[in-house]
Amino acid sequence: MLPQMDGFEVIKAIKELTTTLNNTKIVIFSNLSDVRYKQKLIASGASDYIVKADITPKDMVEKIKDYFL
Repeated sequence: MLPQMDGFEVIKAIKELTTTLNNTKIVIFSNLSDVRYKQKLIASGASDYIVKADITPKDMVEKIKDYFL
């Protein structure tokens, strides 16, 4: 839970900043595991949605590295 905006607003703000950021990968790390919420965020422009409780810290780091390669 973000203090002033939700994930949808963050994605919208990033996408509106500049066309340069339109190709930016946005990976959501959350403990909300609702499938419909995940699908809505992906449809809104998130590249991936990872439930933190379902992944080890080591696997999380590896997942993040994948987006930089």
